Amino acid sequence: QQQYTVPTETNMNQEEELLKAYIGNNYEDIKKQGFNIPAFFFSHFYLLYRKKILWAIIYVFAALILTFFADAAVTALSVILGIFFNKYYIEDCKKQIEKIKNQFPGADHETIKNICSQKGGTSVGLSIGLGIVFEIILIILVIVIVIGALFTDPDFVDELSQLYIYEYDTTIKMEEKFIMEKIPELRNVSSSYNYEFSYESDNDLEDYCDLNLHKVTNYNSIEEILKDNAPEEYKNNPITKTINNINWVGYTKTSSISEDYVYITEKDGDLYVLQYDILGREEIGPCHEYKNNILDFVYEAEEKEYNY
Repeated sequence: QQQYTVPTETNMNQEEELLKAYIGNNYEDIKKQGFNIPAFFFSHFYLLYRKKILWAIIYVFAALILTFFADAAVTALSVILGIFFNKYYIEDCKKQIEKIKNQFPGADHETIKNICSQKGGTSVGLSIGLGIVFEIILIILVIVIVIGALFTDPDFVDELSQLYIYEYDTTIKMEEKFIMEKIPELRNVSSSYNYEFSYESDNDLEDYCDLNLHKVTNYNSIEEILKDNAPEEYKNNPITKTINNINWVGYTKTSSISEDYVYITEKDGDLYVLQYDILGREEIGPCHEYKNNILDFVYEAEEKEYNY
């Protein structure tokens, strides 16, 4: 007949002591709470703090992969970690305790308890030291991936360079030349020498844009700008618009990474360029809504009083 060992209260208390010794800090919280807040907020740093190096490696690489799909996916991964960490951590601790007991079959309870404390517990040094190493590795991996994308897609370099094609006068006070009204939903990050507005969606709509209105210093005429930068269809037949008594000449350029709307005007012998870049891929949201009437917000300085 198979023999069954009925656990006594003493055995149960000893097992509890071993588990408490192995877990160490915040034992009661880990055992009782369903959601681990530090695991959610500090992710791989907390895993390293708990000496779960393999778990941290898996988390870091999973987060790196998910970053290329959506930022919300990384947040979801942190939520999952917070929900399930305590449960699986306790189970893993119990397995590690059994391994220790099998490795030291003749050791008494106190000896096993001390070994559990040494092999388990927490490590601030491991969390900080190895955590920083992980961060450096992540940065290197991102750089390698970006460089790889550049070399495998030469057009990407050309498209990216076209986003920044003008040199600007950083001494002029733009409000003395033009007034740029506040654009609803776009963030005003203007300085004295330029008007700049930007928008970034807070969801997965991928609606991102940036607007700049500057005085240009590296071109002498509108024709030069069109010749060097406009697509062939606009070089000799540019877009012309007169809005708020300002005459604009411009072009549009669409690439795999952006939609660029460029308008040039001349005032007092100087050239001013308004460049509106949309990096989002969805045809919805404020960035795309403003692309056809972005010039409506610009006035000559003497025509409209500016409200800060």
